[in-house]
Amino acid sequence: MNEFKRHAWVITRDESDLDVEKSLDLLSKMDTLAANTFLAYYYCFVKEPDDVEKIEYYKNKILGKEEDSDDFLYAKAMFELDERFYEDRDSNRALELFEEAGKKGNPLAYIELGDYLLENSTNRKEEKEAITYYKKALELGFKEALLILGEVYIEIGDIRKARKTFKLAIEEGLDGYWGLSLLEDDDKKAIQLLEKSCEFKKNSKNLFDLADIMMTEDEELAFKLLNEAAKLGSGEAHVVLGIEYYLGENLEKDYDKAFKHFELADQQANTLGTFHLAMCYIEGHGVKKDLEKAKELLTIAADEGSEDAIEVLESFFE
Repeated sequence: MNEFKRHAWVITRDESDLDVEKSLDLLSKMDTLAANTFLAYYYCFVKEPDDVEKIEYYKNKILGKEEDSDDFLYAKAMFELDERFYEDRDSNRALELFEEAGKKGNPLAYIELGDYLLENSTNRKEEKEAITYYKKALELGFKEALLILGEVYIEIGDIRKARKTFKLAIEEGLDGYWGLSLLEDDDKKAIQLLEKSCEFKKNSKNLFDLADIMMTEDEELAFKLLNEAAKLGSGEAHVVLGIEYYLGENLEKDYDKAFKHFELADQQANTLGTFHLAMCYIEGHGVKKDLEKAKELLTIAADEGSEDAIEVLESFFE
C-alpha cells in the first residue's frame, strides 16, 4: 500500500489513539487532494468533539476540486457516505465511488463496500456478497482482509472457515491469534493465544480480552492489562476501571478517577460509559451535580439503545 492508504487504514481501523494521531499528522503534511478529502471526512464525521476550525479548513481545501486517482475516489466516497447518511439521502453515489476506486486498485474501497453490505444485510445472499468484496481486497494484496474475513465468518456462524482464515493470517505474518482466541472454549488455551497476540502487537482488544480472562486467575495482572488497554483507547476498559473505582470493591474507592474513566469511555462512544457518566452528574460523584448535563448524556445513551438510560430518564426526568 502507498503512504496514503497506510495512514487511512490506521485512522479507520487502528486501536491505538497514538497511532491515529500520528497518521493524522502525516496525512496533513502530505497535502494532496486525496489526503485533504480524507481529513475533511474525518473532522466532519468522526472526530469528537467537533473541531470547527479544521472542518472549515479542510472543506475549503477541497472545495470544487476533483481528480481521477483511486485514493481520491475512496476518500470522496468516505466523505459522501457519511454526509448522505446524516442528511438522510441515498447512499448509492458513495457506493458507486467505492466500486470505481476498487476497480482502480484500491483495496480499502472494497473493504468499505463489504462493511456496508454486511451492516445492512438482511439475508445470506447479501452476506456472501459482502464476503466477495473482502476477498477482492485480498486479491489486491491487502492481507489484513484475512482478519476481517475471520471475524465475519464468526459473525455468520461459520466457525470452520473462521479458524482456517485466522490460521492463514498467521501464516501471512498477521495477528490471527486474537481471532483464534475467540473460538477457544478452554480458558488456558485462550490465554496462551491472547499472550501470543500481545507479543505480536499489543492493542486495546487483545489486552482487554486477556484482562477479562485473567481477572479470576491473577487480579493484579488483570488490572495492569486493563490500564494498558485503556491507554490504547479501549472504551470497555475505561468502563470496567470506572466501575471498580466507583464501587471500591477491588480497587480503592475514588469517585474522581471513576468519573475520569467514564468520561474517557464516553469519548470513545461507549454507551455504557456515557450512561455511567450521566449518573456521576446526577449524584455529584467526581463532578459537580448537573442535571441538565446528565439528561443530555442519558438521552444519547438511550438513543444508542441503553435500557438503563431509558429507565432513568422516565423515572427521574418525567
